[in-house]
Order: sequence, then structure tokens, then C-alpha cells
Amino acid sequence: MSQITIRNMDPLVEKMIRQKAETGHQSLSDTANQMLKQAAGLDSSSGKKRNLKSLAGSWSHEEAEEFEKTQEPFKLVDEELWK
Repeated sequence: MSQITIRNMDPLVEKMIRQKAETGHQSLSDTANQMLKQAAGLDSSSGKKRNLKSLAGSWSHEEAEEFEKTQEPFKLVDEELWK
């Protein structure tokens, strides 16, 4: 597999790649490769998925657990109300 060095990368582009790699639990190289394939129209999944995850973001495991904890009171049933 070949390699390319990108000089003078826009800091905002670098930040975006780093953030996407972190949230996707991928390496910088894998993330940049995926983004380049999508931008070039070479990714077979680009345009076919109806996944809004990239628009809406996603929760980490810890955030999901925290949310679930906040929902516990809503799982309680007041038996008196149902008699």
C-alpha cells in the first residue's frame, strides 16, 4: 500500500479528522482513508446508507449509561394510579 504525506494541512481539516477518528474509535490513517474514499466517490457505501449518525453525533458508552440512569424514575409504576 502506498503512502502520501500531506503538508500544510488546514488545521480545521486536521481537527475534523482527529475528532472523527476518536469518535469512531479508528486510527487517523483509517479515518483519513475513509474520508478520502467518500470524497472521491469510491466508497461503495457512500450515498447508499441512510445513517444520520454523522449529522446527529453519537453517544459514548458512558453517556449512554448516564442517560439510562436518568430514565430510571420513569420505569417506576405507581400501583395506586392503576387500581
